[in-house]
Amino acid sequence: MSWVPLSNAVQPEDILGEYWNDPLFGVASADIMQRVEVLHCLLFPNTIAINAGEVVRFVFENKTDEAHIFLFSQDPQSDLLDGDYMDFVHDEHHHATMPPDNTEGHKHAHNTESDDAKSIVGTLSDRPTMALTAFDKREMILSFDSPAKVVLKCILKGHEDQNHESIVWVKPSKGQNEKEHSYE
Repeated sequence: MSWVPLSNAVQPEDILGEYWNDPLFGVASADIMQRVEVLHCLLFPNTIAINAGEVVRFVFENKTDEAHIFLFSQDPQSDLLDGDYMDFVHDEHHHATMPPDNTEGHKHAHNTESDDAKSIVGTLSDRPTMALTAFDKREMILSFDSPAKVVLKCILKGHEDQNHESIVWVKPSKGQNEKEHSYE
């Protein structure tokens, strides 16, 4: 066996070019990863604690034979009254329950395509929503700007009694005073 001198080894920039000049480089690097398991009549864990400003990779794993659509919100009831948002939810549910069709590419709601440019790290103002098919696994990267009590719940009609709801406690980041913030 012979050793290749380090100077002859392939370097990241040989493949990726000047990746450090890409405006998205490092943006989606998560500070922490949080698993969310969708079980029969249970969303686990039922309480999640993170710090404001942390970039969190939420990894959803649906272990049921049903589709689900989860919303992160401080006021989910108000979101469910928004007609445009509910049209989006209906469209996502339609896509989550239909068989895959790769003949024409993947389409999203509102005539957008999957490669349209969009922020990689979502915020609460984006109404982060995750559609899961049966036995699906997906992830979403979020950052919450300030302390809050955020509800994570399945918002499909007929799923109200399935107990698919968790509370995400967004705590003050290091250096913020917890007494200055209200969670309600």
